[in-house]
Amino acid sequence: MTTANVLAHTDPKEERERTQRPLDLRLMLRLWTYTRPYALKRNLLFAIVIIRAVQGVVVAAAIGYIIKGPITEAKQTGRIGGVLVAAAAFGLWVLLTYVVMYFRTKLAADLGERVIHDLRMDLFTRMQRMTMSYYDRTKVGRIISRFTSDAEAVRVGIQNVVFVSLVNGATMVFAAALMAYLDWMLFLVVAVLAPILWAINYYFRQRISHASRVVQESFSRVTANLAETVSGIRVTQGFVRQGVNDRRLASASAGCRDAHRHADDIFFPRQPVLRADHLAGHAIQPRVDGDGGRRAGVQRAGPRAGVR
Repeated sequence: MTTANVLAHTDPKEERERTQRPLDLRLMLRLWTYTRPYALKRNLLFAIVIIRAVQGVVVAAAIGYIIKGPITEAKQTGRIGGVLVAAAAFGLWVLLTYVVMYFRTKLAADLGERVIHDLRMDLFTRMQRMTMSYYDRTKVGRIISRFTSDAEAVRVGIQNVVFVSLVNGATMVFAAALMAYLDWMLFLVVAVLAPILWAINYYFRQRISHASRVVQESFSRVTANLAETVSGIRVTQGFVRQGVNDRRLASASAGCRDAHRHADDIFFPRQPVLRADHLAGHAIQPRVDGDGGRRAGVQRAGPRAGVR
Protein backbone atom coordinates (compact mmCIF):
# COMPACT_ATOMS: atom_id res chain seq x y z
CA MET A 1 0.00 0.00 0.00
CA THR A 2 1.41 3.39 -0.98
CA THR A 3 1.81 6.32 1.41
CA ALA A 4 -1.14 8.11 -0.19
CA ASN A 5 -3.28 4.97 0.29
CA VAL A 6 -2.35 4.76 3.96
CA LEU A 7 -3.17 8.41 4.63
CA ALA A 8 -6.38 8.27 2.61
CA HIS A 9 -7.66 5.17 4.40
CA THR A 10 -10.18 5.86 7.20
CA ASP A 11 -11.87 3.17 9.22
CA PRO A 12 -14.26 4.59 11.84
CA LYS A 13 -13.83 1.45 13.99
CA GLU A 14 -10.09 2.10 14.26
CA GLU A 15 -10.25 5.82 15.01
CA ARG A 16 -10.20 5.52 18.80
CA GLU A 17 -7.50 2.85 18.77
CA ARG A 18 -5.24 4.94 16.56
CA THR A 19 -5.20 7.75 19.10
CA GLN A 20 -3.53 5.31 21.48
CA ARG A 21 -1.00 3.85 19.06
CA PRO A 22 2.65 4.94 19.14
CA LEU A 23 4.24 6.72 16.22
CA ASP A 24 4.28 4.49 13.16
CA LEU A 25 7.92 4.30 12.06
CA ARG A 26 7.04 2.60 8.79
CA LEU A 27 4.65 5.36 7.83
CA MET A 28 7.28 7.96 8.74
CA LEU A 29 9.79 6.21 6.48
CA ARG A 30 7.24 6.19 3.67
CA LEU A 31 6.71 9.88 4.10
CA TRP A 32 10.48 10.37 4.03
CA THR A 33 10.58 8.78 0.55
CA TYR A 34 8.94 11.96 -0.74
CA THR A 35 12.30 13.68 -0.27
CA ARG A 36 13.98 11.43 -2.85
CA PRO A 37 13.25 13.71 -5.83
CA TYR A 38 15.03 16.46 -3.90
CA ALA A 39 17.99 14.37 -2.76
CA LEU A 40 20.52 17.14 -3.46
CA LYS A 41 18.69 19.64 -1.28
CA ARG A 42 18.11 17.02 1.41
CA ASN A 43 21.76 15.92 1.49
CA LEU A 44 22.90 19.54 1.59
CA LEU A 45 20.68 20.00 4.63
CA PHE A 46 22.35 17.04 6.33
CA ALA A 47 25.74 18.64 5.70
CA ILE A 48 24.52 21.95 7.13
CA VAL A 49 23.23 20.08 10.19
CA ILE A 50 26.76 18.87 10.93
CA ILE A 51 28.16 22.37 10.38
CA ARG A 52 25.57 23.88 12.72
CA ALA A 53 26.38 21.32 15.41
CA VAL A 54 30.11 22.08 15.21
CA GLN A 55 29.44 25.82 15.24
CA GLY A 56 27.36 25.55 18.40
CA VAL A 57 30.11 23.71 20.25
CA VAL A 58 32.81 26.11 19.00
CA VAL A 59 30.80 29.15 20.15
CA ALA A 60 30.41 27.70 23.65
CA ALA A 61 34.07 26.68 23.87
CA ALA A 62 35.25 30.03 22.50
CA ILE A 63 33.51 31.90 25.31
CA GLY A 64 35.51 29.97 27.89
CA TYR A 65 38.73 30.36 25.90
CA ILE A 66 38.31 34.14 25.62
CA ILE A 67 37.62 34.47 29.33
CA LYS A 68 40.59 32.34 30.31
CA GLY A 69 42.98 33.68 27.67
CA PRO A 70 42.76 37.27 26.35
CA ILE A 71 40.58 38.67 29.14
CA THR A 72 42.71 37.18 31.93
CA GLU A 73 45.86 38.36 30.17
CA ALA A 74 44.43 41.84 29.75
CA LYS A 75 43.74 42.04 33.49
CA GLN A 76 47.33 41.11 34.24
CA THR A 77 49.09 43.26 31.62
CA GLY A 78 46.57 46.02 30.97
CA ARG A 79 46.74 45.47 27.21
CA ILE A 80 43.39 45.04 25.51
CA GLY A 81 44.63 44.34 22.00
CA GLY A 82 44.20 40.61 22.41
CA VAL A 83 40.69 41.10 23.76
CA LEU A 84 39.69 43.22 20.76
CA VAL A 85 41.09 40.67 18.30
CA ALA A 86 39.35 37.79 20.10
CA ALA A 87 36.07 39.73 20.25
CA ALA A 88 36.25 40.52 16.54
CA ALA A 89 36.99 36.90 15.65
CA PHE A 90 34.18 35.72 17.92
CA GLY A 91 31.77 38.20 16.37
CA LEU A 92 32.62 37.02 12.85
CA TRP A 93 32.15 33.41 13.88
CA VAL A 94 28.77 34.15 15.44
CA LEU A 95 27.76 36.00 12.28
CA LEU A 96 28.75 32.95 10.26
CA THR A 97 26.59 30.74 12.46
CA TYR A 98 23.57 32.96 11.73
CA VAL A 99 24.30 32.79 8.01
CA VAL A 100 24.41 29.00 8.15
CA MET A 101 21.24 28.94 10.24
CA TYR A 102 19.51 31.13 7.66
CA PHE A 103 20.31 28.71 4.86
CA ARG A 104 19.35 25.71 7.00
CA THR A 105 15.97 27.24 7.76
CA LYS A 106 15.42 28.32 4.15
CA LEU A 107 16.35 24.95 2.66
CA ALA A 108 14.26 23.06 5.22
CA ALA A 109 11.25 25.28 4.52
CA ASP A 110 11.62 24.81 0.76
CA LEU A 111 12.02 21.05 1.12
CA GLY A 112 8.95 20.85 3.33
CA GLU A 113 6.81 22.80 0.87
CA ARG A 114 7.91 20.62 -2.06
CA VAL A 115 7.20 17.44 -0.14
CA ILE A 116 3.79 18.60 1.01
CA HIS A 117 2.89 19.61 -2.58
CA ASP A 118 3.76 16.14 -3.90
CA LEU A 119 1.95 14.46 -1.03
CA ARG A 120 -1.22 16.46 -1.59
CA MET A 121 -1.18 15.68 -5.30
CA ASP A 122 -0.85 11.96 -4.56
CA LEU A 123 -3.64 12.18 -2.01
CA PHE A 124 -5.89 14.00 -4.45
CA THR A 125 -5.19 11.45 -7.18
CA ARG A 126 -5.99 8.66 -4.76
CA MET A 127 -9.16 10.35 -3.54
CA GLN A 128 -10.54 10.56 -7.07
CA ARG A 129 -10.20 6.80 -7.41
CA MET A 130 -11.88 5.84 -4.14
CA THR A 131 -15.19 4.00 -4.28
CA MET A 132 -18.55 5.62 -3.63
CA SER A 133 -18.90 3.54 -0.46
CA TYR A 134 -15.79 5.25 0.89
CA TYR A 135 -17.38 8.68 0.50
CA ASP A 136 -20.65 7.35 1.89
CA ARG A 137 -19.05 6.29 5.18
CA THR A 138 -16.41 9.04 5.44
CA LYS A 139 -17.31 12.55 6.51
CA VAL A 140 -16.39 15.42 4.23
CA GLY A 141 -14.53 17.20 7.00
CA ARG A 142 -12.40 14.12 7.59
CA ILE A 143 -11.29 14.19 3.96
CA ILE A 144 -10.64 17.93 4.09
CA SER A 145 -8.57 17.53 7.25
CA ARG A 146 -6.23 15.19 5.35
CA PHE A 147 -5.28 18.12 3.14
CA THR A 148 -5.21 20.78 5.87
CA SER A 149 -4.35 19.90 9.47
CA ASP A 150 -2.79 16.48 8.73
CA ALA A 151 -0.70 17.88 5.88
CA GLU A 152 0.36 20.78 8.09
CA ALA A 153 1.62 18.31 10.68
CA VAL A 154 3.75 16.61 8.01
CA ARG A 155 5.13 19.99 6.92
CA VAL A 156 6.12 20.93 10.47
CA GLY A 157 7.73 17.54 10.95
CA ILE A 158 9.94 17.92 7.89
CA GLN A 159 10.73 21.61 8.22
CA ASN A 160 11.42 21.76 11.94
CA VAL A 161 11.30 18.54 13.92
CA VAL A 162 13.65 16.37 11.84
CA PHE A 163 16.47 18.80 11.19
CA VAL A 164 16.30 20.67 14.50
CA SER A 165 16.46 17.33 16.33
CA LEU A 166 19.45 16.29 14.24
CA VAL A 167 21.24 19.57 14.95
CA ASN A 168 20.66 19.29 18.70
CA GLY A 169 21.59 15.62 18.76
CA ALA A 170 24.83 16.19 16.85
CA THR A 171 25.65 19.18 19.07
CA MET A 172 25.31 17.07 22.20
CA VAL A 173 27.56 14.37 20.72
CA PHE A 174 30.31 16.85 19.78
CA ALA A 175 30.00 18.69 23.09
CA ALA A 176 30.18 15.45 25.05
CA ALA A 177 33.32 14.37 23.15
CA LEU A 178 35.03 17.72 23.74
CA MET A 179 33.96 17.79 27.38
CA ALA A 180 35.32 14.28 27.97
CA TYR A 181 38.62 15.34 26.39
CA LEU A 182 38.95 18.51 28.50
CA ASP A 183 37.66 17.24 31.84
CA TRP A 184 36.39 13.70 32.29
CA MET A 185 35.01 14.48 35.77
CA LEU A 186 32.82 17.29 34.44
CA PHE A 187 31.72 14.97 31.65
CA LEU A 188 30.63 12.34 34.20
CA VAL A 189 28.62 14.94 36.11
CA VAL A 190 26.73 15.91 32.97
CA ALA A 191 26.38 12.23 32.03
CA VAL A 192 24.69 11.57 35.38
CA LEU A 193 22.13 14.30 34.62
CA ALA A 194 21.46 12.97 31.11
CA PRO A 195 19.28 9.99 32.20
CA ILE A 196 17.24 12.34 34.37
CA LEU A 197 16.73 14.64 31.41
CA TRP A 198 15.76 11.67 29.24
CA ALA A 199 13.26 10.43 31.83
CA ILE A 200 11.64 13.87 32.06
CA ASN A 201 11.35 14.14 28.30
CA TYR A 202 10.00 10.60 28.03
CA TYR A 203 7.37 11.24 30.69
CA PHE A 204 6.11 14.41 29.03
CA ARG A 205 6.50 13.13 25.46
CA GLN A 206 4.04 10.29 26.02
CA ARG A 207 1.41 12.64 27.38
CA ILE A 208 2.03 15.50 24.97
CA SER A 209 1.90 13.11 22.01
CA HIS A 210 -1.48 11.76 23.07
CA ALA A 211 -2.83 15.24 23.87
CA SER A 212 -1.67 16.52 20.47
CA ARG A 213 -3.52 13.72 18.70
CA VAL A 214 -6.67 14.55 20.65
CA VAL A 215 -6.30 18.20 19.60
CA GLN A 216 -5.86 17.14 15.98
CA GLU A 217 -8.93 14.93 16.16
CA SER A 218 -11.06 17.63 17.82
CA PHE A 219 -10.06 20.17 15.17
CA SER A 220 -10.96 17.62 12.50
CA ARG A 221 -14.46 17.31 14.00
CA VAL A 222 -14.90 21.09 13.85
CA THR A 223 -13.77 21.08 10.22
CA ALA A 224 -16.12 18.20 9.40
CA ASN A 225 -19.08 19.92 11.04
CA LEU A 226 -18.44 23.20 9.26
CA ALA A 227 -17.88 21.57 5.85
CA GLU A 228 -21.03 19.46 6.09
CA THR A 229 -23.08 22.45 7.22
CA VAL A 230 -21.92 24.58 4.30
CA SER A 231 -22.39 21.81 1.73
CA GLY A 232 -25.88 21.05 3.06
CA ILE A 233 -27.02 24.61 3.70
CA ARG A 234 -30.09 24.19 1.45
CA VAL A 235 -31.30 21.24 3.49
CA THR A 236 -30.54 23.09 6.71
CA GLN A 237 -32.59 26.11 5.72
CA GLY A 238 -35.32 24.05 4.07
CA PHE A 239 -35.94 21.97 7.20
CA VAL A 240 -35.09 24.78 9.65
CA ARG A 241 -32.21 22.90 11.25
CA GLN A 242 -30.13 25.93 12.19
CA GLY A 243 -30.58 25.26 15.89
CA VAL A 244 -29.49 21.65 15.56
CA ASN A 245 -26.39 22.65 13.60
CA ASP A 246 -25.61 25.36 16.15
CA ARG A 247 -25.63 22.81 18.96
CA ARG A 248 -23.48 20.36 16.99
CA LEU A 249 -20.88 23.01 16.16
CA ALA A 250 -20.93 24.34 19.74
CA SER A 251 -20.28 20.81 21.01
CA ALA A 252 -17.42 20.23 18.56
CA SER A 253 -15.91 23.66 19.28
CA ALA A 254 -16.13 23.09 23.04
CA GLY A 255 -14.39 19.75 22.60
CA CYS A 256 -11.62 21.44 20.61
CA ARG A 257 -11.28 24.12 23.30
CA ASP A 258 -11.05 21.55 26.09
CA ALA A 259 -8.52 19.50 24.13
CA HIS A 260 -6.28 22.55 23.70
CA ARG A 261 -6.58 23.41 27.39
CA HIS A 262 -5.69 19.87 28.39
CA ALA A 263 -2.67 19.91 26.05
CA ASP A 264 -1.53 23.23 27.53
CA ASP A 265 -1.89 21.86 31.07
CA ILE A 266 0.46 19.02 30.13
CA PHE A 267 2.95 21.06 28.12
CA PHE A 268 3.52 24.12 30.32
CA PRO A 269 4.90 22.28 33.42
CA ARG A 270 7.60 20.72 31.22
CA GLN A 271 9.75 23.85 30.93
CA PRO A 272 10.05 24.56 34.69
CA VAL A 273 11.01 20.92 35.30
CA LEU A 274 13.70 21.05 32.61
CA ARG A 275 14.89 24.37 34.00
CA ALA A 276 15.23 22.81 37.45
CA ASP A 277 17.36 20.01 35.98
CA HIS A 278 19.56 22.61 34.27
CA LEU A 279 20.00 24.58 37.51
CA ALA A 280 20.92 21.38 39.32
CA GLY A 281 23.70 20.86 36.79
CA HIS A 282 25.02 24.38 37.40
CA ALA A 283 24.87 23.82 41.16
CA ILE A 284 27.05 20.72 40.87
CA GLN A 285 29.42 22.11 38.23
CA PRO A 286 31.46 24.56 40.41
CA ARG A 287 32.44 21.71 42.73
CA VAL A 288 34.19 19.80 39.97
CA ASP A 289 35.24 22.58 37.61
CA GLY A 290 38.40 24.17 38.88
CA ASP A 291 39.24 25.70 35.51
CA GLY A 292 36.68 28.47 35.57
CA GLY A 293 36.19 29.34 31.96
CA ARG A 294 36.83 27.02 29.07
CA ARG A 295 35.14 23.93 30.49
CA ALA A 296 32.15 25.90 31.74
CA GLY A 297 31.67 27.16 28.23
CA VAL A 298 31.69 23.63 26.83
CA GLN A 299 29.15 22.50 29.43
CA ARG A 300 26.65 25.04 28.11
CA ALA A 301 26.58 23.17 24.82
CA GLY A 302 25.80 19.88 26.49
CA PRO A 303 22.43 18.22 27.24
CA ARG A 304 20.35 21.39 26.99
CA ALA A 305 21.72 22.44 23.60
CA GLY A 306 19.15 24.47 21.71
CA VAL A 307 20.92 25.04 18.40
CA ARG A 308 18.64 25.38 15.43
